[in-house]
Amino acid sequence: MRSMSLLIVPLLLAGCGTPEKHTDGPANGTPITHVQLDLGMPDAISDRSGDRGRFYTPTNRPAAEWPWEAPRSFYYLDRRLVVTFVKGKSVDSREMTDAETAMVKRLRSAATSRPQ
Repeated sequence: MRSMSLLIVPLLLAGCGTPEKHTDGPANGTPITHVQLDLGMPDAISDRSGDRGRFYTPTNRPAAEWPWEAPRSFYYLDRRLVVTFVKGKSVDSREMTDAETAMVKRLRSAATSRPQ
């Protein structure tokens, strides 16, 4: 039993490094609608097209649509999760950075303080 414990501990410690993918995120290829059903409405969304980008809350979405193939990221504060989509399918999920967390909080605060 002791020798098995000695074998398991290094294996567990080897898995403690920072993962490239966020383990709570959806699998690559998951449709955007499935992610929304599973995780709910994101706190913020960003779109990138060429050298342009925009960052907004779902309730204040810009009227102009961007190209279908433009990357779009969903930000979930409660999970500190960012999920990126291309052509409507997830291609990456990762932990939200501190800077992104602060930006999403400011954006949400500004959106809720606007008169309707």
